[in-house]
Amino acid sequence: MMKRIIAVAAVAVTVGAGSFAGGTWWADRSGASHASAHAATVYTCPMHPDYRSDHPGDCPMCGMRLEAVRAGDSSASSLASYQRRIDASPVRAELYPVRNVHQAFSHGLLAGLAFSGVSLLTRGWWPTDVRGDAGHERMHRINASTSGAPDLRPSNDTSIDRRLTFDKVTNVHYSGAAHDEDQPPHLLVHTEVCSSICGPEYGHPCTRFCPANVYEIARESDGTPRLQINASNCVHCKTCDIMDPYQVITWVPPEGGGGPQYNGM
Repeated sequence: MMKRIIAVAAVAVTVGAGSFAGGTWWADRSGASHASAHAATVYTCPMHPDYRSDHPGDCPMCGMRLEAVRAGDSSASSLASYQRRIDASPVRAELYPVRNVHQAFSHGLLAGLAFSGVSLLTRGWWPTDVRGDAGHERMHRINASTSGAPDLRPSNDTSIDRRLTFDKVTNVHYSGAAHDEDQPPHLLVHTEVCSSICGPEYGHPCTRFCPANVYEIARESDGTPRLQINASNCVHCKTCDIMDPYQVITWVPPEGGGGPQYNGM
């Protein structure tokens, strides 16, 4: 009798353990399947489709709500709701009347001023879009625009008194720009052109078009130019990304939301 009881108990334990193991295995498979399905969905910004997140929220670059799309699908059809929301928002109301003004100034000061006035009267209506050129395409090489030794001084070069005229570093201070010093770089630069061709061809324009003194040219012991990047000064104007003649500078969102605060403005 005792042997029978022991045998029945052993069978019950075995079945129970098997059921438990089976249940755990099923739960693991279900969880893995659910995790796989979740991983297959990514969230991206309709305005910045290069940004990816594995959870919903807002885009750190523009504040737009992220759209859930299947992995690898950032096509126009999957992001079509962006255009509808922009058209129904204050963004279009503010920007549409002046959408062609900047391009008009490429035809001269008087043409730009005249077109600006017309745009205000027509609230942006024009028979066709005014074509423009990318900023970096309007950069001229030194040897193509000067004869003899080039004068690389800024056209608005003047003395600094910090009352009426200010240096770049002072302006950075007034902007309240702040970044963690040990954060990953948010200015991605292929610097090999800085020490080779940028100086002779363009005179290191990044040191001039940047309003925050982010880019400086230092010299190695042998006199070779080296680009020094003061990323903590950046005020996120993205001029470098637009105007760099070699298009080797890429601006990406900084970690932790650092940047200018413009306190008191």
